[in-house]
Amino acid sequence: MIKKKKRRRVIIGVVIILGILLLTRGIPKEGIAVNVGYPTRETISEYATASGKLIPSKQVNLTSEIPGEILEIYPQEGDFVKKGELVVKLKEEDYLAQVEKAQAAHNIALEQYSESLARFELLKNIHYRDSLLFTKESISREEYEKSQSEYLIAGHQLNSAKYNIESAKAAIEYAKKDLSKTSIFSPIDGTIIQITSNVGEKVAGTSQMSGTQIMNIADLNTIEVNAGINERDILNISIGDSTSIEIDAIPGKRFTGRVLKIANSSNKSYNNLQPGEYSVKIGFDKLPQELKSGMGASVEIYTDKKNNVLTIPLEAIVTKECFFEGETQIKEYVFIYLPESSSVQMREIVSGIQNFRRIEIRDGEIDDSTMIVTGPYNIINNILEEGSKVIYE
Repeated sequence: MIKKKKRRRVIIGVVIILGILLLTRGIPKEGIAVNVGYPTRETISEYATASGKLIPSKQVNLTSEIPGEILEIYPQEGDFVKKGELVVKLKEEDYLAQVEKAQAAHNIALEQYSESLARFELLKNIHYRDSLLFTKESISREEYEKSQSEYLIAGHQLNSAKYNIESAKAAIEYAKKDLSKTSIFSPIDGTIIQITSNVGEKVAGTSQMSGTQIMNIADLNTIEVNAGINERDILNISIGDSTSIEIDAIPGKRFTGRVLKIANSSNKSYNNLQPGEYSVKIGFDKLPQELKSGMGASVEIYTDKKNNVLTIPLEAIVTKECFFEGETQIKEYVFIYLPESSSVQMREIVSGIQNFRRIEIRDGEIDDSTMIVTGPYNIINNILEEGSKVIYE
């Protein structure tokens, strides 16, 4: 009986010990769970991302300089035309009539000039004769002055007749120039992308307003990317920056290029809470043949690049506002892991360029052997403090 009691006590003791071991196994060590890592040296490129579409760098919305009715449209959509090739013909009748009218006005001006010249020569001779007679006191001053006045008036009339001839000549040239504009030629070598007007349609000329678009001609050998860059990134971008381009229709393949043009003003109007967008033109280093105008594109524009620099994950950096010398400053910190105390220490750093994963450490007591807390982001930014106890796997 006594042996049974002893055995029962031993069994109970073993069960209690096992229970304690099982319970304590699930209890974590004291501290906040974090991720820890070392800085690495690598080449890092800073870039801005944007989306856009492919457009020909040379394209023309062809309009007429003069109003008129379309008589002929020679090419069709998709046709290739050479610079200087006749593509549209307007009716000439009205402009031929204007040339004839201007020529008639010129003939009248010539006749008037001949009459004015004859009168001027006549009155000049009379005034010369009267001048001699007046010096001999053979005629009165009144007669002399009348002769002089008629001579001067005849001179003014002759000059006016000369101006009328010049004006009539200019009118002829202007009318002939308008007549020549009834023939519309392609200003570039290119492909007819779109024809927007029809034969028989009346078009407005650019001399009156913006003009009626007749067709769109584009040089498809000069395709580039027109991308929209937000105002946060535009100041970091320069002409000549290298780019990586991905075409939506050709996924998984990237092309290289360069920034060609940067707009000086935003192409969209936003309220104060939304940034504007700036147009940036990007050319291909080597134009792929399979590209088509209008395709969508995504670009990365590389604004800076550094080799063999110390980098850490972006989420490892903490920013804090500090009041110093009468103004608010924003300083950057990382949490350093101290193995001897299983705690963390805040250390100020100065960051440099960054991409979407990592950031350069330009200054601070950090090197390749420094253990830093790399995550989680919420723990680093909202929970950790100077001296916090931590654990990591």
